[in-house]
Amino acid sequence: MAYTLKHINIAYGAFGDAGQFSNGTIPGNQPGYFTSKFAGMAGGRASINYYITPGNVDIRIIGIEAAYSHEFGSYADFRREVAGQPNFFSDTRVNLFTIGGSSEVVWYGRDPSFFQYGFRLFLGGTNSSYTKYYDSYIQSRATASFAYFMQMKNYFMVAELTSGGSHFSLGYRF
Repeated sequence: MAYTLKHINIAYGAFGDAGQFSNGTIPGNQPGYFTSKFAGMAGGRASINYYITPGNVDIRIIGIEAAYSHEFGSYADFRREVAGQPNFFSDTRVNLFTIGGSSEVVWYGRDPSFFQYGFRLFLGGTNSSYTKYYDSYIQSRATASFAYFMQMKNYFMVAELTSGGSHFSLGYRF
C-alpha cells in the first residue's frame, strides 16, 4: 500500500515466502547431513521517500526503509542445532530487522496502475548473530542491493542482486 503526497511517498506492506533448502554440500556420512528442509518467512516493510516527477518518471531521490522478518521451519531449526559445532557458521536468529537508505527511478505509462517498471538501490544494515565454534557474537551487517522491478496491474516481478547473493520473485499485489 502506498500514499503519495506532493514530493513524498509513504509505503508499507506485508510479505511471505515458503520453499526448501536442498543439501548440496554436506556428505551423507557427516554430522549435519540432510536431504531437504522447509524454510518459511513472514514480515513487514515500510518506507518514506522524497521524489520529483518529470513527465512519466518518478525519481525517488532519497528514502528511508525498514523491514522486519520472522523465519520458521525445519531449516531455521537446523541452523540453531549446528550453532557452535566445528566447521559450521550459523546465524541462529529468526527475527531480522533491516534499515537503510534507498533511491529509485520508476517509469510508468498514462495509467500508472496498469504498468510500471524501475530500478532501486538500497544501502543499509541488518542485525544478525553468528555463532562460531567456541565463539559467539552479535554484529550489525552492512547490506546493499540493486533491483529491477516491473508491475502489470496487480502482478509484479523483481530481479535483485544483493551483497548476499541474488533472487528472482514473482507475485500478486492485493
